[in-house]
Amino acid sequence: MEGNMLYHQYLKPKSEYFGKQKMIANIYEVNDIPDTYAVILESDSVWKHYHVKDESLPEQGWKIHVTSLLEDSQSVLDKVARLCIDKKIDFKHLKDRHSFIKMNSKTANRASSGKFMTIYPTNNEVFVELLEMISSITRNFKKGPYILSDKRWKDSNVFYRYGGFILIVNEHGEYCIRDQEGNLIKDHRTPFYQVPDFVKDFDDYLNTINKSGDLEVKGESKLEQYQIETALSYSNAGGVYLATRKKDNLKVIIKEARPNAGLDGVAKDALARQKIEYDALKKLKNVPGVVNLIEYFQEWEHYFLVEEFIEGRDLRQWIAQDFPFYRGSDSISDHAKNVKKILLQLFVLLSFRAQ
Repeated sequence: MEGNMLYHQYLKPKSEYFGKQKMIANIYEVNDIPDTYAVILESDSVWKHYHVKDESLPEQGWKIHVTSLLEDSQSVLDKVARLCIDKKIDFKHLKDRHSFIKMNSKTANRASSGKFMTIYPTNNEVFVELLEMISSITRNFKKGPYILSDKRWKDSNVFYRYGGFILIVNEHGEYCIRDQEGNLIKDHRTPFYQVPDFVKDFDDYLNTINKSGDLEVKGESKLEQYQIETALSYSNAGGVYLATRKKDNLKVIIKEARPNAGLDGVAKDALARQKIEYDALKKLKNVPGVVNLIEYFQEWEHYFLVEEFIEGRDLRQWIAQDFPFYRGSDSISDHAKNVKKILLQLFVLLSFRAQ
């Protein structure tokens, strides 16, 4: 939606001309910053950095990410920033609410989405201490979006991963860290948790002290009742999959929704939109021409809407592929006949619903 309607953001009141965007930024603020900190805000970045002066940040290490709901974000920042300042720790946060929504939007990078704050511990001991302290001071806030690239610390809004603190790139422009011999290796920023080989022992130790609280599937997995054939699309809101139900080979579409992720222009998440579709399909059950709902369930932290698969093109595809002014397409009169045929079918469908 944002991409198609981008020009609206440049409209100026009482003017015939487009102009620069004047957005209400709703900037995040940290108060009472001591002069021992350097505050860095680059115009082309969504991040605001706080660096302890005269201190050298390690090139890489275990970093902490804090997630939050939009409505809690300033309060979370107040608490976590104060702790970092008291502990003389470098950190950064998203600079404003617009950046927050953009970072958690449907089209956002799945590997970085969900990250509201990043904290840079100076060593492993400080890292573990901060995990406990930050999770403690933020425990009363509701769950923010899950950070796919990280591992959750206990049942909290605190996540962690091993990666670069300072920007290092190789000759291909790829983000890198150094192995134990000092060689550059790729810093994998993926929408799933992974660690380099040389820190796996410490990661195993973290697993022994970390009870993440992630939801476990109790009993038989409903998702395992389906054979996923292919992913039709991926987004930060969740995936859409073509699948087959194992018990009867019924072909279905499975739509995934990630709570608190995939925000739209009014900050509604993927789950809210999925529930609207679910409610609509329930009301339109057994109406000819409407896809049938198979089931709806939660697995792990995600929700899945299963619908019957129907062969064919949707209206958007048909309009794009059969537009009458394309060279080699049907004539305008033929196109008009096809439009009338489709409209009559829609009228029949709507009249059936009204009965």
